[in-house]
Amino acid sequence: MDAPIVGFNSKNDAIAFLQSKVEEFELCQKLSDLYPSNTSCFQYTVNECKGACVQQESFEFYNLRAKGMIQNITSNKESYFIIESGRQKGEKSILLVEDGSLVGYGYVPFHSQFMPVEKW
Repeated sequence: MDAPIVGFNSKNDAIAFLQSKVEEFELCQKLSDLYPSNTSCFQYTVNECKGACVQQESFEFYNLRAKGMIQNITSNKESYFIIESGRQKGEKSILLVEDGSLVGYGYVPFHSQFMPVEKW
């Protein structure tokens, strides 16, 4: 089983993310299951869709943009720390995410957040 490309805390977060990517890559909301319709999507009626939903755009051109969106999502892996409250007062929890994947976590004294990252 493949690992998920991206994760969300709620269905609404996932829908908002997909809507922003569909807009950014000029994809069709109907073909992306964001706009249920038996005909064209709403964006087509206001000239914001290139017409893939009504076969006015070739699937080859549409799929190039769709593949660009997938490439954008999969290659945009970031590295960062998440710092939150610890188990007790005077302690912080630290999570390390590298290239979009959780690498490790732990607990450190509160003042450690002011140390260089390498010491964490």
